[in-house]
Amino acid sequence: MQASLRASLALRRTAQLRCFAAARQPLGITPNDRLTSLRRMLDEGRLVKTMEVHSGLSTLVVEYASAQRADGSTATFDALWSSSLTSSAIKAKPDTETVDTTERVQIVKDCLEASDKPMVYDGDTGGEKEVFRFTVRRLERLGVSAVVIEDKRGLKQNSLYGTERKQQLEDIDVFCEKIKAGKAAQVTKDFMIFARLEALIAGYGEDECFKRALAFVREGGADGVMFHSKEKSPDEILSILKRFREVEPNVPVIVVPTSYNTITEAELKAGVAPHNSRPRAPTSASTPITWCAPATSPCRTRPTRSSPRAALRRWTIRFCQ
Repeated sequence: MQASLRASLALRRTAQLRCFAAARQPLGITPNDRLTSLRRMLDEGRLVKTMEVHSGLSTLVVEYASAQRADGSTATFDALWSSSLTSSAIKAKPDTETVDTTERVQIVKDCLEASDKPMVYDGDTGGEKEVFRFTVRRLERLGVSAVVIEDKRGLKQNSLYGTERKQQLEDIDVFCEKIKAGKAAQVTKDFMIFARLEALIAGYGEDECFKRALAFVREGGADGVMFHSKEKSPDEILSILKRFREVEPNVPVIVVPTSYNTITEAELKAGVAPHNSRPRAPTSASTPITWCAPATSPCRTRPTRSSPRAALRRWTIRFCQ
C-alpha cells in the first residue's frame, strides 16, 4: 500500500514539474542589461533580497519562490547569489576553494540560463590580485552584477566554523591592493566589488571590523561592504551597522542572516538605513543589499529539524571542512 502511494505521489510530482516547465515563459535578457539591473534596484531605493543558487534547478526555485507577508503583500527574491559553499558541496568537495574559477563559471552559466535576475558572485578570497583582475573580467562578460571577496588569507576555512578553526585575516594594505586591481580591471561602471569583513567571525571584535571596513572603502575603493557574523542574535551585526552608518551613510551593505535568522525584514532594513536626522530620497548610495541565506525564506519561516532542507544544511556544514 505504501509503495503504491509513493509511486502515485511520484507520478503526480512528475506531472506537476512537466506542467511547470511547459508554463514557463521564454527568458530574454542581455548580459549588460542583467549586469546593470542590480544598480537600478539600488537607485530605486530597494532592499534587495538574495538567495543562493548552485544549479539551474535551484535557480528555478529562487525564480518562482514567493510568500505572503502579514500585510497581504507578496515577498519574492530579487537576485541570485552564486555560493562557493554550495558550489563545492554539489561536487562533494570541501569549501576550501577546491572548486576553481573555471568550474564555478560553468555553474554560473547554468544558473543564468534559468533566470533574468541579477547575480552576486561569492568570490572567496579572490586569489592573488594578478588573478582577481581576470576573474572580474570573466564575470563582467557573463553579466554578473557584483563580486564579494573576503579579507582572509591562507587555506580558506568556512566562516560558519568561526573560532573553531583558525581564521587568518589578510593584511589591510594587501587586501586594499587586491580591491584596487579588480576596480582597475573592470570595463563597465556598473560592476561592483564588495569587501567581506571576517573580523567578527574570526573573533577580532567590532573595533577591528570597523577599522577594516573603512580602509577597504576609503583606501581600497570597494563599492560596498559585507558584514558577517555567526552569532544566533543579530545584536553584533546591528551594532557594527549603526557604527558604520554614522560615518559612511552612503555605502551599500550586505548582511547575511544565516545564523541570526529570527530578525525580520523590517528590522534589517532599519539597521542598514543611513543614520542621519534629515530625510531624503533613497539612492543607490543609501540602499543596502541583503542576502537571505539558505536557512531563511522571504516570509522568515524556519525549517523544522526533520525537514530535508534543514538536514541538507546540517550535512553541508559537517562536510565542508
